Amino acid sequence: MVNNVNGIELNYELCKAGINVDKAAAIIGKSRNSFYKKLGGETPFNASEIKALAQALSLSPERISVIFLS
Repeated sequence: MVNNVNGIELNYELCKAGINVDKAAAIIGKSRNSFYKKLGGETPFNASEIKALAQALSLSPERISVIFLS
């Protein structure tokens, strides 16, 4: 599991794609509250959640690294 999320960059990508928090939470199969905890770095994103968001946001490997592995 990854706990080094860059919430600002992830939020930027979500806004750019027109995806709100409720939709982002649905993409990873979590509640809105759980997604906010992940966005804030309180709880980690797991690999399948990162993959789902990366696909939904059409993130390049570089952006995935900046957002989730920095």
